[in-house]
Amino acid sequence: MWQRIAETERALRGVVRDVYAARIGDSAASRIEAAVPEGERQTLARNLARRPAGADPLSVVDYLYLGQLPKILFDPDVQQEARTRYGGAPVRNEIAHLREIDRDRLLRASVACAAVLEMLKGKA
Repeated sequence: MWQRIAETERALRGVVRDVYAARIGDSAASRIEAAVPEGERQTLARNLARRPAGADPLSVVDYLYLGQLPKILFDPDVQQEARTRYGGAPVRNEIAHLREIDRDRLLRASVACAAVLEMLKGKA
């Protein structure tokens, strides 16, 4: 199950990169940073300072928490493109990274991950 969650997370990060690059262009990385809630930007800035010199500016996406991805995907300037990628479906994560999850919730998460991955097939 955790492997499926990781696969879905990678797919979501790919969509963030693609959508921002397509809609915003060269300033995509700075717009993604600006979309992070103000109280979380300082942590992001500290983490970004550790990136290798010359790293792709859109690698900022790799430093975001999973819970930040939906808000960033549904920024008003990119939300239409993001919704198109998901067939109009909203994105929501119900799983925390480091806590026990009951079996039924994991099964629901597995089904949800499968649905997201299916929506992304052929839409990238």
